[in-house]
Amino acid sequence: MDCAADLSYPCSMMVGMDERISAALLLMERADADPLEVAAACEMVAGFVQARQLQAILDVSLQDPPVIDPCGQLCDAAPAEIATALAWTPAAASRRVDLAHDLHDHLPD
Repeated sequence: MDCAADLSYPCSMMVGMDERISAALLLMERADADPLEVAAACEMVAGFVQARQLQAILDVSLQDPPVIDPCGQLCDAAPAEIATALAWTPAAASRRVDLAHDLHDHLPD
């Protein structure tokens, strides 16, 4: 899809999307679309957005890797930064950082 031809979504939002996600976004906007198809399209877009968010969380985590402080404690600033930015609890952010690393470490590129 040429995002210059359809200005309903910013081009930056469509970068990295495959045709199925682009088509799902367009289907979601149609007033005459079948509700079940819209629900399936929403699920597809949500999965894409969640995967993209996990990649961004991984990127934040890798920008400032954890360090061992002088007392021997592991200090990881990423979960606190993510929690603040996304209005999550520190525990929720820490779980997402762990999930992002697990997926990165165990799934193929």
